[in-house]
Amino acid sequence: EVFRRRAHNLRQTLDSLEADKRIPLSIIRLGSERFGVELDVVREFSHIHRATPIPCCPPHIVGNMNLRGDILTLADIRALLNIPAGSAAAEVVVVESCDLHIGVPVDQVLEVIYLRPADIASMPAASQEEKDEYCKGMARYGEGMVSILDMQKILAKGGLEVEEEV
Repeated sequence: EVFRRRAHNLRQTLDSLEADKRIPLSIIRLGSERFGVELDVVREFSHIHRATPIPCCPPHIVGNMNLRGDILTLADIRALLNIPAGSAAAEVVVVESCDLHIGVPVDQVLEVIYLRPADIASMPAASQEEKDEYCKGMARYGEGMVSILDMQKILAKGGLEVEEEV
């Protein structure tokens, strides 16, 4: 009985240590493709009730929305990922990097999963797709694979900012 209790306690300790090392990912759908977004840059998820268009902005700026009294700018990243524009997105992932808060419209937030670092593979070196520039790696999800988006790189180098000329 003593050995069983010790084995049980050790197993629980190992399980809790392994859970601490897991990386939480939100699985989202853009068009027909699924992507993973690390939760360390995600502030929250919300529904898009109404987006107000902003005049004289590039096409990737969808507009602004009111998120509990805060004005949130919505930026569509489909063009960066070479995904054709589809119908109006229903949900938004609020991304936070440094002092920048931006809403990324998505077709659907599917779920949150937890992966071990060993479950994440690097992007294939031979791949020449544009979207791979903004991906950190790939992971198995269900029957297929998901690309894990590098949201900080998308925000920093994705050309989402609007430059105002005087």
